[in-house]
Amino acid sequence: DSVLHAAPLFVALLQRAAAGSAAVGSAGAVPEIQVTNWPLPLTKRQRSRAFSTQGFSFFTMALIGAAFLPAGLVGDLSRELTSGVVRQQKIAGMPTGAFIISSFLADVVLVLPPLLSQLWFISTFQLAVFVDCLPVVALLLVGFALASTAQVYALLPIYKDPAGDQNAILALNVVTGFILALITWILGIPFLGSTANILARCLTVVGRVSPAYNLANAMLTIPNTALPGFSDVHGLGVLHRRVAGEPLLALALNFALFLAVALRAGTGLEAQFDGSAGRVRRSRSGSEVAETDEPAEVLAERRAAEAAAERPGEEAGLVILKLAVTFAGPSRMMPAALLRRTCRWFGCCRRAPRRRIVGRGPGASEHAPRDVAVGPLTLVAPSSSALALLGVSGSGKSVALAALAGALPPEATVRGKVLLRARRLLGARTRPGDVGYCPQENVFSHGLTVVESVRLFGRIRGLRGRALAEDVAQLVRGLDLEAFECARGENLSGGNQRKMVVACALVGSPKLVCLDEPSSGLDPVARRALWSTVQARLRATGATALVATKTTEEAEALCSRLAILSREGRLSTVGTAQETRARYGGGHELRANLRRPTSAEVFQTVGALRDVQAMARLLASASSALAGAGADAGEGEEAAPAPDVAAARRLVDALPETEPSTGGRSVATAWAASYGRFLGELRRAGHEVGPDAELLPEDAPEMRAELDLRGQRILSELRLLFPGARCVEAVSLTRAYQLNDVRRSSRSSPPASVGQQHTWSVGDLFRIIEERKDKFKIADYAITQASLEHVFNQFATQDQDAGTDASA
Repeated sequence: DSVLHAAPLFVALLQRAAAGSAAVGSAGAVPEIQVTNWPLPLTKRQRSRAFSTQGFSFFTMALIGAAFLPAGLVGDLSRELTSGVVRQQKIAGMPTGAFIISSFLADVVLVLPPLLSQLWFISTFQLAVFVDCLPVVALLLVGFALASTAQVYALLPIYKDPAGDQNAILALNVVTGFILALITWILGIPFLGSTANILARCLTVVGRVSPAYNLANAMLTIPNTALPGFSDVHGLGVLHRRVAGEPLLALALNFALFLAVALRAGTGLEAQFDGSAGRVRRSRSGSEVAETDEPAEVLAERRAAEAAAERPGEEAGLVILKLAVTFAGPSRMMPAALLRRTCRWFGCCRRAPRRRIVGRGPGASEHAPRDVAVGPLTLVAPSSSALALLGVSGSGKSVALAALAGALPPEATVRGKVLLRARRLLGARTRPGDVGYCPQENVFSHGLTVVESVRLFGRIRGLRGRALAEDVAQLVRGLDLEAFECARGENLSGGNQRKMVVACALVGSPKLVCLDEPSSGLDPVARRALWSTVQARLRATGATALVATKTTEEAEALCSRLAILSREGRLSTVGTAQETRARYGGGHELRANLRRPTSAEVFQTVGALRDVQAMARLLASASSALAGAGADAGEGEEAAPAPDVAAARRLVDALPETEPSTGGRSVATAWAASYGRFLGELRRAGHEVGPDAELLPEDAPEMRAELDLRGQRILSELRLLFPGARCVEAVSLTRAYQLNDVRRSSRSSPPASVGQQHTWSVGDLFRIIEERKDKFKIADYAITQASLEHVFNQFATQDQDAGTDASA
């Protein structure tokens, strides 16, 4: 009221001052003059403008506030999707539709109170333009809550980053809500002309897809019903089609459409499955290996899997037949591929078009951008047992486990046939309790304690009441988590988080347990406790476990059989640990640390080549090393330039005619004199060097060449004694040799002569190496029986050598 009466009061004060000034008497006295002004009531046009101003102010505040509500939901939802919590619950048996519906209803309950609080604001501050249509405003707010929340869930496939997704949804609501509604209102003003009005109607049709626009359009149009001249809705009722009727209908359609898309998009988050278990076609790069080239144990495993697939039974446990996983390349994101995916979401296309699989390597085809990650993989794992998947990083262990658990991303395609207790696993809906999955990373729901997290997965797998409480208590006690029962998952250490994730995978007694490096980050005591708990669960429930690991200790301690995968994801060997050692270990291993070569020995090796360029490189290496040592000592000396080739030529010309490995004392004296001339050339270049100085670091090329030469000499000598011996490791001064033909015998066995193959005792092996220790220039050595780790290192070395040859 004070605002409406401000102008009349100001006019009254002016009139009083003017009257008083004109009536001042001779005595100077100011008479008392009172002026009364009665303001007229507002006209209808003034009242309409006031109501419109109130409505626009409320429109601005309400719409900007409403834009933040759906964006606030995206952060937690995107975090659950990207962290794998939703995937874990789905694997445990929760249908994707159930997750979407339950989360949607919970989010609607969160969004409604702040939205409906605007009704209190309208009634408290008596916004007359909205008070008369309060039920309609309530319908608009409820419709916006339902439609905007459904829109958030319809965009599930595009969520990648929680913060970025939240900002994107906020910008979408502001642009399509506040800004677009304001633009269409301005363009819809009648006196702007028919062209602007037609454009406004076109933008309105486009904006009806957005819940934020429908709410903003209605909240901006309702005040205009009382404002003549600025809109063509003046005088229309609030529920008229052009006022709030059309936005209400659009919000209802938005809700139905977005909810249907959200339910369909949940299935789009899963990997594609091609159920054909036939032969995988050979790629141009030759990544597939013919069956005749496979080891005998791999062929036997394939026949066992095929026989188990033809006559499935409960005792077979898990049967994997030609499992292959491929990942699509960039062409999948082209418009045609996106259209096909959209059609598949709505059921228009029942099956994805077939594509040729191409492998890794330089020969891969550019027209079929698919990368083979695993396979074809064929394995059999009996019930109540564990099978280990060993392999170097990138061999496809985690991908194979994710394929069996159904945790692959949408761009993956799975082929093959998998039976779990005579029931098809791939391509079928997972029943609660079928699969327990522990991924490589620690995935858990934030805000839940250890017991709550494990109990959640137990309830998903069908446990209730006392059975659930006993199962959870047994796992918590077996994994030593009793002291952290009430601690939230995010507050635990990395090792305890790992144990909690394993417990979530084991609770409910799933038939198949996929453990991806379960003991990663655990201390030795916790590792043993975890292995014991897993083995006890397998024996008690008859489940089958697949364990992906990079450590042979875990494979031997936890699993009864193991399979080693190559770098290309193929099966290299399969069997028990003892069978694998006997098949590829071959007896004993000699691990020797060589003596560090002296500079004189390196000089003699280079000099024996009679190569001027090699001698020049040796001079350059020694000069650089001496210059670097001087700079480190604080002398401030810069690195000397490479010696002239003439110096190297003088040294080569002065070398003795006899090789350093032959001849007597006179030859050794001659080579020592040549080494003295070599030191003289270094002194001539400005270096201070003594006769016994070490001139070359261990990483110098000449030093490495000398060590490699020694290693070859040792291997040649060993092969005379042990045919088939080979070097399995060469790192710095360390060399490891596999003595494949050594077999244990009694101590009465006669010693072997060179060139003959006999059986040896461990004592004989030590005697042989000790007699040749000085000849081999070995500092210290050890002889051990071949372990599983040695076998694994052999396969890793072969893969590395094969990859180097292929790239060359």
